[in-house]
Amino acid sequence: MPIAKIHMNLKEVQRTIYRHINMILDFIQEIKLAPLSEFQYTQLNFIRDIAETLRMFPDHLFDPKAPMNSSEKSTWVLLVEDNEVLQILHREMLTQLGCTVDIVANGEEALKFADHGYDFIFMDIGLPGKSGIEVAAELRAREERQKLRIIALTAHGEGIEHACLAAGMESVIHKPVDLKTFKALIHPKVP
Repeated sequence: MPIAKIHMNLKEVQRTIYRHINMILDFIQEIKLAPLSEFQYTQLNFIRDIAETLRMFPDHLFDPKAPMNSSEKSTWVLLVEDNEVLQILHREMLTQLGCTVDIVANGEEALKFADHGYDFIFMDIGLPGKSGIEVAAELRAREERQKLRIIALTAHGEGIEHACLAAGMESVIHKPVDLKTFKALIHPKVP
């Protein structure tokens, strides 16, 4: 399937989800009244967090006719994230900020792609195989001239920052990430 067609299919899925956010959140509130296992409760909370994040997006983001912002130089981003829903959300936010985004889902792929001259690498910490912290440390060890801008993405608690910074990451962002946070990192001088 051509990439353009895949992208259009993803956009349609996103628009459908966006149109039903309130229904999803109402359903989650109702189902929480039923007895749930810890795993089911965790899944519901994750879906709720995603729906709440989607609600923060402006309506025009999901409009297929909305123009792309081409006035800014494209920033090239490598997104290292194994969660497919977060891949879509983060790609949309970064694209809205004028970024070109490549996505990989594990640490081994990140090590292969990292040498392609990215402006930013947004790296999930809890990756399958090598963790984001291990990958960042390896990237820093093999780095010669260019200092990669590696930003940690984590759903872990507050105690993870020290390990991320010690591995050579520039900063730590806690999930779910919003557009304002990405903008502050990518375009720090733009209000």
